[in-house]
Amino acid sequence: MTVDGKISTRSFSPSLFTSPADKARLQEIRAEADGILVGRGTVAADSMSLGLSRKDLQAQRTAAGKSPAPVRAIVSNSGRFDPRWKVFTNTQSPLVVFSTTQMTTASRAKVAGLCDLRLFEKPRLSLFLYS
Repeated sequence: MTVDGKISTRSFSPSLFTSPADKARLQEIRAEADGILVGRGTVAADSMSLGLSRKDLQAQRTAAGKSPAPVRAIVSNSGRFDPRWKVFTNTQSPLVVFSTTQMTTASRAKVAGLCDLRLFEKPRLSLFLYS
């Protein structure tokens, strides 16, 4: 584990150390959120959908006047995505992709119909807020 909480194997493959209880808790945390934000590298390494698979949690969200699952968001400076990734094939909730205008036209075309693509005219995106 790195100082910022990133957990992976030496080869950056998904780590399969979690228990059923951990997975259940992750779903509970996701259910409480309005949105889930991850970086492109995390999505690529972990082959994740960012979805909410538990029907009981979806029902709780709906009963509270929320969408069945939180909005999913990915940040990427490069904009290199594979439209076959689970995050693009799971249509359970809206997916927003934040990238830069450095994203190639070909890459934009591959994912534009699969997400809400937001491009910024900056060389790099930062998750830090500036005052």
